[in-house]
Amino acid sequence: MLRSLPTAVILLASAHPLLAQPARVSAPITDVRYEITADSAAVGRRQLGVSMSFHVGGNAPVVLALPAWSPGHYVLLWFARRTSQFSVESNGGRLPWKKLDYQT
Repeated sequence: MLRSLPTAVILLASAHPLLAQPARVSAPITDVRYEITADSAAVGRRQLGVSMSFHVGGNAPVVLALPAWSPGHYVLLWFARRTSQFSVESNGGRLPWKKLDYQT
């Protein structure tokens, strides 16, 4: 019986309009780096500062996603809803961005 659960979850996810999103193609990115900062006050609030940098190959838009799931869980955890103060910069200048769906 447990073997049928992942199949059922996959079928339900592909049938749900919010979960079945069209594939989006991103410009290739390389040299991905993360910088994570924390202090005792932020940790007390269960917050971390995360900065991500990378090089972009080409002029196409960059598509980034923070999946709503975690490996080993059969439930959506919606990590992106916990993101605040999101911004995008290039060479010190702010860039426009838009949220395409609940995780992209």
